[in-house]
Amino acid sequence: MENKLILVEGIPGEGKTTIARKIKEKLISEGKNVILYEEGMSHPADMAWNAYLNKEEYASFLSKCSACGKLQKGLLAKRN
Repeated sequence: MENKLILVEGIPGEGKTTIARKIKEKLISEGKNVILYEEGMSHPADMAWNAYLNKEEYASFLSKCSACGKLQKGLLAKRN
């Protein structure tokens, strides 16, 4: 099975959703299986916003990964 990912980006109001829908229609007309993820929908390319560890699991992970802990401390210091 071969998968392709097509991303459509641009400034607000320039027709990204319209062009994405047209691409979807074209690919479906060619017999392709298509999933269109529109803005605001949960999708595989946007998994950075999802948490998979609770606070205790995350703390445990950081304690086992010294480089990760240092990175997190550095990021927190920059925020403050």
